[in-house]
Amino acid sequence: MAPNRTEDLATLVEIGESLLSQGDIEGSLKAFDAALGVDPESTESLLGSAAAFVEIGSFDDAYSYLDVAIGVAPEDPDTWRAATAVALAAGDGQTASRAATRRIELEGDGAEAETDLAVAAFLSLDVAAARGAAARAHQLDPEHEAARFWHDKLDSLASEHEFLVEVARAYCRRGQYAKGIELFDRALDVGDSYDARLYSGRALFAVGEMDAATRQFNEALHFAPGDPAALMDFAEASGRIGEPLRVRWAAEQLLERDPASEDGRAMLAWADSLEASRPPLPEPQAFPPAPAPATFCRACGMRMLKGATFCVSCGARMT
Repeated sequence: MAPNRTEDLATLVEIGESLLSQGDIEGSLKAFDAALGVDPESTESLLGSAAAFVEIGSFDDAYSYLDVAIGVAPEDPDTWRAATAVALAAGDGQTASRAATRRIELEGDGAEAETDLAVAAFLSLDVAAARGAAARAHQLDPEHEAARFWHDKLDSLASEHEFLVEVARAYCRRGQYAKGIELFDRALDVGDSYDARLYSGRALFAVGEMDAATRQFNEALHFAPGDPAALMDFAEASGRIGEPLRVRWAAEQLLERDPASEDGRAMLAWADSLEASRPPLPEPQAFPPAPAPATFCRACGMRMLKGATFCVSCGARMT
């Protein structure tokens, strides 16, 4: 009996989805590839592959599979739902907005789609559109958890500074630290806050900019002196650039607030270790003898050659 290609396809897709849910990205991609060998236009396999590539941050590959899926099933809301999810994960607000809008056109308004539209507008820095979509989502389903979260969150942002800080944090959570740092800088151009300084410092820390991170954590401590989170971050960044005195200061600040602080004790031990690992200072060297004072001709005032008994300029003899 000839194999049933439909059953083979369904089995392979099921295996791919199961492996993807278990975090086995490589295995899931192999299963979806095998399914596409059975049917190159299998939207489930195309969308599954896109989702797998999102999990490992390969957004270009994810978009490639999505483009094929959209070409195969342009009227399928699931295709546009997946496109929205990929774009949101990539921090691509404009693409996510277009995909969410198309999905709404195909299946009508829904709290989930409107929430996705709100997040897309948020990432695109369009606060008015984000609040509008979040309000519609909340109105459609007041019990929808994500809709309620975004409605309340966007309403709570009272200034451009706060909005930019939150968008910057969203990009950092997606691993897009360069974009996050850029937005933190924009936020600091229009205001200042503990959150802006702390999370900017953490983004800088993540990309290895320890000196800059230390400065931001120090600024955060001006807003919240003795804050444990800022102190720990300050100590961590300072230790990475070999500054044991700063680590010790942060540890002492923590222990002053809480003498039983395990973090403070660990920091203090780290400061001791950093100091012990520093190379010893070189032994002081004796200064070389000062050069003999220069001799000048009494007749013409020119400098005399060392050891000379007469002036080469005017011929006068030394007496």
